[in-house]
Amino acid sequence: MVLREIKTIPTIHNMVYLIDVLKAMGCGKCSFEEIRQTVVNSRRRIELRERAGFSLGERYLGSKERELSYMWNQSAKNLRELMQLELVKERPLKYSLPTGERASAETARRERYELTEEGLRLVRLAESNLDIALDKFLDLMYKLHLRLRAFITATQKNEVLLFPEMTMEMNKEVSIEPKDYVKHICKAAGELLKDTIGSELNIQEKTSYLEGYVLARLRSSHIGKSKLAGVVIKSVNRGIKNLLLGELKLDIDIPTFEVLTNWCKQFRICNFARGLPDMPGLTLYSTANVETNETLVVKRRTKEIVLYSVIEDLPRFFRRFKTRGSPWASIYPIRAAVCFKNRIDDRVFDEIISDIVNNRVDIDYKLALDAATWAAPSRSTKPVLVNRRGKINIISIYEWKGG
Repeated sequence: MVLREIKTIPTIHNMVYLIDVLKAMGCGKCSFEEIRQTVVNSRRRIELRERAGFSLGERYLGSKERELSYMWNQSAKNLRELMQLELVKERPLKYSLPTGERASAETARRERYELTEEGLRLVRLAESNLDIALDKFLDLMYKLHLRLRAFITATQKNEVLLFPEMTMEMNKEVSIEPKDYVKHICKAAGELLKDTIGSELNIQEKTSYLEGYVLARLRSSHIGKSKLAGVVIKSVNRGIKNLLLGELKLDIDIPTFEVLTNWCKQFRICNFARGLPDMPGLTLYSTANVETNETLVVKRRTKEIVLYSVIEDLPRFFRRFKTRGSPWASIYPIRAAVCFKNRIDDRVFDEIISDIVNNRVDIDYKLALDAATWAAPSRSTKPVLVNRRGKINIISIYEWKGG
């Protein structure tokens, strides 16, 4: 199948929607309303099961699901992506619920869509082996989306991409006038770039760029003095990303960058984390070798490759992140650090934790897990799920003989 290349990136953040819509259509649920309900149910599952931190909650989701317009636009975007991938037959789409005549709205809801032969094959593949189906999706999207292709090439070439980020804590003692505050933050950001990226960048030039970028964003909005610091920090971090994406020759904006990082994480070819030891910012790194011949070949770092390294790393990072005066630590910074050190995705880490809990591997220390939450991780963080115990948020390691 030869796909036409496109430069745009859809705003679909989760591959679950695409897989679930295909499966539903494979079961005969082909009207727009049935597809919308499928996307609604996918959203519910993502919010209630796959989010470690923020969740919209049962009551909120229940109230929204009764609205016919809920997830209408998202459903249309998913169908559009499947049409571009030539998995669903091309036909016109309405991106919002018609608000005119009742008959017009009913007609739009009853519109039916058909899978192509390739779409039917992918449905059967998804039912039998979801991992292989996701690799097929990756292959199709790699051929279709030029910017995804460039992004994968950059992550494969560089292996680790660090996007330094300023924080409020770095500048909490600063009390100066707004214009001077912007200069101060941008100068500090330039030093951060020099410290983390090295001397290849012209720091003075980049600092001037950041200052202009932040001031332009401030001029385009009305911000009170109380919110100024937060907006400046957020703006300078976006400016840093723009700078470094330009250095990588990636012609993408920040929303597209976020979509692509989410896609690559879900395809398990890269991972990302914030706050890794000695890495102040967003770290994006490859977790697989992607060979780009006629068909993509993905070689991931598997559990078998890293098992004993992870077992040794767990107690060391536990000691590093353990809460003072408590035998417990949040599992999320530990998972992030272990995954980065071993260049693996979150799922490999979770599988190893599950093997330890089920006594499938031997360890020379004791490990305990609990669902208690102290501080919610970022919205993009998926929970650690072990057996059927629900979301695991904290970990304790004891009787450890290591150094």
